[in-house]
Amino acid sequence: MLKKLVGNLLERVRGLPQDVPAMSFSPQERTRHLAGVEAALAEGNRALAQSLVEPLLHADPDDGQALAAAGILAYLNDNFAMACRILERTVELLPSHAQAHKFLAAALYRLGEDPKALAVAERANNLLPYDAQVTNMLGVLYMNAERYDESADQFNKALEATPQDLTPLLNLAALEARGRAHRRRDASRPRAEQIRKQTLNRLMADARRSNLDPADAKILLALTSNSPLHFDTAVQIAEALYSDETLDGTTARLVGQVFTRLGDLPRSIEMCELALEGAPNESGHRIALGQALIAAGDKRWSAAWQMADYDFLRLYRSGSVTEVPLWSGQRLGQQRLFVYQDQGFGDVLLALRFLRTLSDRGTRPVFWVKPDLAPVLRSCEYCGELVVSEIRPDARSLNCAAAAPLFSLVRLLKLRPVDLKQPALIQAPRDRCIEWRAEVAKISGLRVGLVATGNPWRHDDWFRSIPPGALTPLQQVQGVTWVNLAVDARPEREETIAMLRMIDPTADFHDFGDTAAVTDALDAVVAIDCSVAHLAGALGKPVFVLAPSSIDWRWQIGADTQPWWPSAQLFRSPKPMRWEEPIKCVASELSRLANAARRTSGH
Repeated sequence: MLKKLVGNLLERVRGLPQDVPAMSFSPQERTRHLAGVEAALAEGNRALAQSLVEPLLHADPDDGQALAAAGILAYLNDNFAMACRILERTVELLPSHAQAHKFLAAALYRLGEDPKALAVAERANNLLPYDAQVTNMLGVLYMNAERYDESADQFNKALEATPQDLTPLLNLAALEARGRAHRRRDASRPRAEQIRKQTLNRLMADARRSNLDPADAKILLALTSNSPLHFDTAVQIAEALYSDETLDGTTARLVGQVFTRLGDLPRSIEMCELALEGAPNESGHRIALGQALIAAGDKRWSAAWQMADYDFLRLYRSGSVTEVPLWSGQRLGQQRLFVYQDQGFGDVLLALRFLRTLSDRGTRPVFWVKPDLAPVLRSCEYCGELVVSEIRPDARSLNCAAAAPLFSLVRLLKLRPVDLKQPALIQAPRDRCIEWRAEVAKISGLRVGLVATGNPWRHDDWFRSIPPGALTPLQQVQGVTWVNLAVDARPEREETIAMLRMIDPTADFHDFGDTAAVTDALDAVVAIDCSVAHLAGALGKPVFVLAPSSIDWRWQIGADTQPWWPSAQLFRSPKPMRWEEPIKCVASELSRLANAARRTSGH
């Protein structure tokens, strides 16, 4: 059998005796056999290909062409470890063998060896620059390495090479969900964007005629589920597919994402579980289910954190510390633990309480963060030894014996929801507070900070940012002076500033230290789901959070809408991009506060 033969291949290559008699082939016979192997593989006849390649390897275990065929057969038979062994030997013998590089990269990827797979895929791409499968695989590997621009280029190249294959479109949609607003790089690849738009228009027309087959429905769902213009179509497709008992894992995941956006947590969990049943080793499915279960806050809380954390580490390997072991939660004695920022700035503020628990249990961390947040973290007594730099340092240079991502501490410390209730509060930098408090003191009335728009590069910005027109009820609140705390330059921000006649100090902001100093001098903050909302909570400031319709564990765990910040009140949009009701509620709360402030001041 081929499996036994190639399983012993390395020993044979070393010249050890074998019990299989060797054969010999003339050059012409070898050429005919290789041609037969190639034809059999092209036809999908693996048994014939196997019967033809075996005698070639018996005759010469260093026959690179035969080894390549054997490695490809091993890959096609889902024996990825064996495929790697054979194909690694092949590329040693034949460094320019394009197919060997292609299938070796694919086998390494299937084994979770992304860095190795990426290096081999780049070589395969040089050898096969027009192979859409190689290009698409390279795009996936770049995406997993968080090299989003390069990933978009590869997916677009694959789409241009084979416009009839819609797999690159699915991958572009996945990139859209993980990357930034420029992820498709439309301007640099106009032909690919044209294909995308044509496909979208065709499928939208088919949907209107109720003429979508399941494969097209999956593509259309991927193209519309992250689009503010077509999200209603995504909802219709998701509702139609929900009762389909033949859903594959990827489609179930897409359906679940739509239900998550709608705030329908039970059906989101159901679809995530179905997706995971179909692909139990898919990290993306496990992360989605884990995060949904965390938000549900039920008995599976601990298991949910383990699921989400393990697979987050697996999916984002490129961001993990590898120079020292990952901490398993054991006592370190006098050894040092390197804890590093692995999420955005708001999540770091939310997670400072984990460091307090870590400290209470006898481990003082060496904590690395990026510079923007450092001025406010220096006031937190639980941060241990704070290390600040744009690029994460080598943990060995800090004499650390182990490392842990900040959010892995939930799993490692075995925290429960009740343990989240006591946040580690911070203070704004004292020197900046003196300066900014004097400025804010000049403002009359109830002083309220506002962030209505976020980072426009985020894939879900359309879902959380609020258009100026929806903020009209805030204009009617008497006795409030608005202070802009949004720093991302965009037309909507400028329009909101003008509409509410806001004071805008952000031109003088350098980092979160300035944002914190201004926030500390205010009476309250109104913010969308963004870092400033967490900053206000960490300062103990009253904060009204305008959250989108999706249920996110940052703002709700089970029935608890204050799981992390006692000073936060949640006002959730009932449907995607529908802000009228929550904004009216915030306006009512602010009117009450403004009236109370006037009575207190005697005016």
